[in-house]
Amino acid sequence: MRKALIPLSWFFALVVRIRNLAYDVGIFRVHRVAVPVVSVGNLTAGGTGKTPFVEFIVRSLLAKGMRVAVLSRGYKRKTSGTQIVSDGNTIYGNAESIGDEPCQIATKFPSAIVIVDEHRARGAAIAVERYRPHVIVLDDGFQHRSLKRDLDIVMIDGKTTLSRIPMIPAGIRREPISSLGRANICAVSFASPVRNELVKECERFSSAPVIEVRLQPTKLLNMFSDRTIQIHELRGKACVGFCGIGNPASFRRTLEEVGLHVMDFLTFPDHHGYTSSDLMVIRKACEESRVLYIITTEKDAVRLRGMQISDSLLSERCFVLEIESSIVKGRAVVEQLLNNLLDRGAEWSLV
Repeated sequence: MRKALIPLSWFFALVVRIRNLAYDVGIFRVHRVAVPVVSVGNLTAGGTGKTPFVEFIVRSLLAKGMRVAVLSRGYKRKTSGTQIVSDGNTIYGNAESIGDEPCQIATKFPSAIVIVDEHRARGAAIAVERYRPHVIVLDDGFQHRSLKRDLDIVMIDGKTTLSRIPMIPAGIRREPISSLGRANICAVSFASPVRNELVKECERFSSAPVIEVRLQPTKLLNMFSDRTIQIHELRGKACVGFCGIGNPASFRRTLEEVGLHVMDFLTFPDHHGYTSSDLMVIRKACEESRVLYIITTEKDAVRLRGMQISDSLLSERCFVLEIESSIVKGRAVVEQLLNNLLDRGAEWSLV
């Protein structure tokens, strides 16, 4: 089936190249807003650890005393147009109406402004006009070129090389590898033995520094109470895992890396909207495996918390694995670029 789709991938690649050329030569307009814009995106459709790295950037900027606005498309939300997810004080809506990733970010960073808009330039203009942030963080923004960005970070899955991933629809690559030439930072996640080959590939197409990112589990949180379990307490414990994300294999591997015995693992489509039937399937897996822990991702938890769950077994045993991104190689480069960006923003005297 994949081979049959290769001609369509060639056509898709041609369309993307023409679109990029139109932006490069000024046929398509690029809008600039009056504050610096940091974009975190990728060359593939999901599975690179993008959201934890967006959170890393937001956390770093907030720690510097910056007023941060996060701008997202709000993928698979049931609304359209501009929606204020959080004004820095109150969260409006839920995962269904505003999208799971924006809802997750707003929940984890209550002081951040979070806005969803399929037209990023419009959303950015509204953010600046209403909330006057010091900086805008653009979530999944590499392909959304209508908004001028001052720092373009591209996340890359370190377990493979980009040349082995076909373009959409035969594969999950969104753009030709040559698009890495637009990047200011290439961030490699899930580093593995193919890392050297991947770094050479990045260096061939981009002059941007290559950094290495690690996803680090921090703790286990009960989804419906304040119960917390530290990572070291999980070693040797049995669990059932489930998720609806772009790279489910990476989540299962993370569970195993912290020492858990994964007795069963259920996968759902990315951004899946859970139903009562799904909960029954998860409950059955828990009962058959005789485990005390049912573990999912933060993104899935955001969607599940919007459901009315009266089942005591699920409410007691459902946990979310909290994960943070850290830079294990190249942190000084990122810090310097962020500081330079914020210095320029201060010079504009527009905050």
